[in-house]
Amino acid sequence: MSKTRATRPKKTPMEEVVSGLMDELKELRKEVSALKRAEAITPEQQVTVPAATSSSAQSMAPVYHQPPVMMATPIPSSSLPDIDIVPPSIKKEILKGKDINLASLLLPLKDRRYLGSERDLQIGDEILTLKSKKDNRLLKDLTIAEFIKAFNIFKRVMCSQYPNRRDELDNYLSFIIDISAKFPGFAFYQYHLQFSAKSAEYFEQGIRMDWGTPDTSMLNLIVAGHKANACSLCQAFDHSTSFCSLTADKPAANATSTDSRDSPCKFFNYSVKGCFKKHCIYRHICASCFSSTHKANDPQCHKARKQD
Repeated sequence: MSKTRATRPKKTPMEEVVSGLMDELKELRKEVSALKRAEAITPEQQVTVPAATSSSAQSMAPVYHQPPVMMATPIPSSSLPDIDIVPPSIKKEILKGKDINLASLLLPLKDRRYLGSERDLQIGDEILTLKSKKDNRLLKDLTIAEFIKAFNIFKRVMCSQYPNRRDELDNYLSFIIDISAKFPGFAFYQYHLQFSAKSAEYFEQGIRMDWGTPDTSMLNLIVAGHKANACSLCQAFDHSTSFCSLTADKPAANATSTDSRDSPCKFFNYSVKGCFKKHCIYRHICASCFSSTHKANDPQCHKARKQD
């Protein structure tokens, strides 16, 4: 009589799921062990990571590169150009398209060196995340001069890896400067804060916004209710009062007297609204012919000059 082979009882669906999960867990443990061994190898010891136990481990393993070849002869510091000293954590966030606080690039070097969103402290097998101390300097609104300085640092870091974005970022900076010239206060900085946050959010979704194209709808919401800066003489918006053509020096205006109080009033002559001072020290006379009956831009004065 032949012996019959004992048959294993058929696994239930739940047991099959648990068994599959246990097998995957074993594989993951092997991969983690392989990664830890690979990370323990310094770049000087090995350029490439040894093959792991599975293809997924190979894709997750870091790729080490050869350290830069150091020149045999040192170069004096005075012979080298200035370089932006930016913490590695901030550089990493810039290149990842994160929303960067530009004020962090303006802090003193001793504060900038230890700046970071968070730090990891390992205690045994546990990792404790320490948040950085609150710094009120990071909450201030930047002036246009501070913004230009910080954004240029941001641009140089970005273009060090993506040089094709230089024109795009230059156009963005020009648009910001234009906003600061046309609208008072910090409208330009509010636009940047919202634009940068929106860009970072879409970058997380795999969409890269074009910084060189203005977001006019966002700008209209920010400057709504704000009066744009206009020339006080001609009320135009494309220049400031100091660059208005009406402020050009008139030879006849300064030829009569060395006392500035005898000079014709520029606001009386060239401003649309006239002189707004209650006690003006300048004379309300025509700056061209010194007549008290009309202004310099009055047609009557032009007729008199044509007749001459």
